[in-house]
Amino acid sequence: LDIASPSLKDIMNVAKETTHKPSVKGNELLSNAIKRFNAKAESGIDFLLENKLIEHTPENIAAFLIKHNDELSKTQIGNLIGSEKQFNIQVLEAFVNRFNFVGMKFDTALRSFLQRFMLPGEAQKIDRIMERFAQRFVTDNPEVFPDTDTAFIMSFSAIMLNTDAHNPNVKNRMTKADFIRNHIGVWKGENPPQEMLESLYENIVSEEIKFEIENNVFSNPEKKGNLKMKVGGSVRWKLRYYVLKDNCLYWFKSGLDPGGIIPMENIVVQLLPVKKKSFQILGKDGSFIKVCKMEKTKPVQVNCKEILFLAETPQLAEQWVQVLQSALVSNPLLSIINARKDQKQQIDSISTALINWKECSEYASECSLAYRGEEEIKKGIGDKLVCIVEKNDVKSLLINHPEAKRQHLVLVGSIWNTEFKKYCENRKQVPFNYEEQFKVKKTLSHLLDTLISRLHNEYSLVILGHSLGSIFALLIAMELLKQKRPINRITTFGQPMILDPKDSSANLISKVSVLRVVDINDPILPLCYGYKHCGREITLMSRGNFCFETKTLSDESDPISPFGKKGMNRKKPSPLSEQLICHDIDYYVSRLKLKLKNVPIMI
Repeated sequence: LDIASPSLKDIMNVAKETTHKPSVKGNELLSNAIKRFNAKAESGIDFLLENKLIEHTPENIAAFLIKHNDELSKTQIGNLIGSEKQFNIQVLEAFVNRFNFVGMKFDTALRSFLQRFMLPGEAQKIDRIMERFAQRFVTDNPEVFPDTDTAFIMSFSAIMLNTDAHNPNVKNRMTKADFIRNHIGVWKGENPPQEMLESLYENIVSEEIKFEIENNVFSNPEKKGNLKMKVGGSVRWKLRYYVLKDNCLYWFKSGLDPGGIIPMENIVVQLLPVKKKSFQILGKDGSFIKVCKMEKTKPVQVNCKEILFLAETPQLAEQWVQVLQSALVSNPLLSIINARKDQKQQIDSISTALINWKECSEYASECSLAYRGEEEIKKGIGDKLVCIVEKNDVKSLLINHPEAKRQHLVLVGSIWNTEFKKYCENRKQVPFNYEEQFKVKKTLSHLLDTLISRLHNEYSLVILGHSLGSIFALLIAMELLKQKRPINRITTFGQPMILDPKDSSANLISKVSVLRVVDINDPILPLCYGYKHCGREITLMSRGNFCFETKTLSDESDPISPFGKKGMNRKKPSPLSEQLICHDIDYYVSRLKLKLKNVPIMI
């Protein structure tokens, strides 16, 4: 939902409240309030209200946070606006509404926003704050992102890129190609504009997004105290002072600067039953613990598999274990993105980037139209039709969609010749010879020679295929990719698996968004021994359900049993002549239109 800007009356009331020149006593009260706030935000706000320094409205509190931002604890601001309490959420909205992002670049707006507070460590608080930021940015700049969800995901991608690019402990840094690849399909099912991703990458890599650091980062820790410590395999115990703060365990040998840091990330904390005063930290699933030691003022990463701790009493050891376990995290930013992606997969799939049923239905309808006569095709498409090309058993249409700046190449044709029917009925575990049976080289050469000159250089290319046409859809895509011609996506219906894992050119397909749609009763599904599919795959099930998988050329699944050895095994097949109705493109059209009326369930 859009967050409405505060009314002029609200702004004038806040201005009046916050610009009034305080007395000497008022200055002392304000100073006291700031000290209380920096110890605990709620205490400071309560003090302000009790002494009538501000009014109890979200707008007044947000104005106080902005006006005295330089004096306030950024950590406490983050905790206050990230709280799940209803009033705090209103304060968050009022706080975000005080930012004006109109005309700002996305990374500039993000920098401006994150300089005012410290992001909390809890994933839910981060989610809540960044959701409001995304809403505000989209409201101020509606032309930049297609929706708030996209802005939300892009904001976390920017933060994670910032960490990857500027954290000295990261060795293998993300390349520009990696960053672009990570965003396939996040633009409401489309790929984001490459220029925008490249600009965002270059801006963040060249200039770090710097988060505000508290003057005293170790104030208000979750736990502190002396512990003896030794690394696994060592004999000697070392006494150190430990502080747990913001999901990190710091230790001090002497002075105010920490001697090292243990991030509470991907580790296990547990008591040792033999020695009741001791506990240990282990790397999760046998991995190394990432420890950062300070050597001559420079951080040095040290990897170890076990660290032992010894407390003064068993009770203290239990307290430390409880507090440390509550501070354990995997990666709050990554978990939020994955949670949002999972959520998007479970919502009505029409509006998700995972499966766009409306789009699938439209693609299938275009394939269905391609089987019609020339007059009917021209009547259905009109002046969008570029050309019709036929060769052997394959028919292709090239269609312009200027409103979306896309060009659709549609390829159709029946795969069910005499030899292929025999192959299907015998179900021999030998690869089918596509090259020989369908005159692949001659047909492919003719299609490419005729179509390439008619491809629109300023339009993105979508390749669609059904049955035999789906084979040539993938083959044409591989040839175009060899020529470095970009392809937006490939969607096929009733497509047999044809990619040979031993063929190096088959790996080119992995660089494109590929979707194979096949019905559970289509006889094409369990065939084509020795071949693979690379990309996403939807199997349309009964009762409106579907199975979704992502496959690679290295998958070891048995091609005769597409669902593996357990569960969802196919029934004994009916005669091939009866199954062919489930391979017909009009059957796919009707199945997909049904999905639009009933939200499908993913299995």
